[in-house]
Amino acid sequence: MQTEKQKHIEELLERFFDGETSNTEEQELYSFFNSPEVPEALESYRSVFGYFETGIKEEFHEKIVENERSFPWKSVKKWLWVGISVAASILLFLVYTFRTEQPDPFNPYEGSYIVRNGVRITNMDEILPELEYTVREVEDRQEQAEQIAGYLSRKEKQLREQEINATNPYRKILEDNPNKYFRQEMKTILYSEYK
Repeated sequence: MQTEKQKHIEELLERFFDGETSNTEEQELYSFFNSPEVPEALESYRSVFGYFETGIKEEFHEKIVENERSFPWKSVKKWLWVGISVAASILLFLVYTFRTEQPDPFNPYEGSYIVRNGVRITNMDEILPELEYTVREVEDRQEQAEQIAGYLSRKEKQLREQEINATNPYRKILEDNPNKYFRQEMKTILYSEYK
């Protein structure tokens, strides 16, 4: 005969395997199957709930211990040494770069010399003033050449216009026409023919 307690436990078992029990009901099942007074009809469930009560905890603890043992300490040590080596290399590079003497700045006149009265002079204190004088002379002559080129260009343009005006058969029409815009258009057309 089934007792009221056994019926209640069987209902809880049915709900447990359907996934409908609460935490307190499951605790009730665990404590029931942990007690020495389990009916013979329900004895087969003792090992299942014994596992749920103790086996899961032990399995979880074993996995934690196993993970701690299998942690790759060698790999961590290797990467630690690699990091330290890279940092030391960078430090040495920076110290070497900033400690070494910087070369003198670029001197465009280095290796320059002048010949005065058949004597080669390489002393920069003597050469530099003469180089600066020569540069100023070249700049002055270049400016004069540009002025002459501009003058010649203006004269050439004036001569071309005089020639066009003298040989242009339409000059009279342009001078006699009172319309300013007509004259401008005609000049543009006529002068473009002579260029």
